[in-house]
Amino acid sequence: LGNKLSSFDWTKHPVYTGISMATVDDSRSPVTVTKIPLFYIRTAVSGPVGTFADGKKCWWISDLQDTGYRPAACFKRSTSTDAKGKYVISPYCYVGTFLGHTETVGGVTCLGSKRSQTVAVSQSKATIKTYITNRNNTTAGVSGFRMFDIWDIGALRILMLVAKANTDSQNTWGDNSTPMT
Repeated sequence: LGNKLSSFDWTKHPVYTGISMATVDDSRSPVTVTKIPLFYIRTAVSGPVGTFADGKKCWWISDLQDTGYRPAACFKRSTSTDAKGKYVISPYCYVGTFLGHTETVGGVTCLGSKRSQTVAVSQSKATIKTYITNRNNTTAGVSGFRMFDIWDIGALRILMLVAKANTDSQNTWGDNSTPMT
């Protein structure tokens, strides 16, 4: 409500406690990624009048949809629709990086993630995007591989901003040399 909490333990917030590691596509080329549960965002150019946030831009996140909250954009990337024709909101967003190589699976070239392979280089963005799309195999239960983009970066940035209440992520988080639990 715009009231500053004297102590905010972001590690106990439902959105942050739901973040976990997941292994996907383990039958072929396992990839470990960060699994972020669906969260909702609310923004305002000014916090509530009479609070410490009055006149300051504010961001809120919630694990529940509430008045004024919308799903973070990275969860609205689905191409499938429900019975009412609305786009399906993904329950999770997976974020991970790996240096991909090309491999042929089922007669199509796709981006692989096995260790000790030659990294795919000197390819156009469109070609790499096609290889990533080909990595998805819904009949084998593998889906969700896509190119990391601005919407994913935005979700990560707002998570960091809310967790530390500071937009200077470099100084706030430091070099991250110590793993966090």
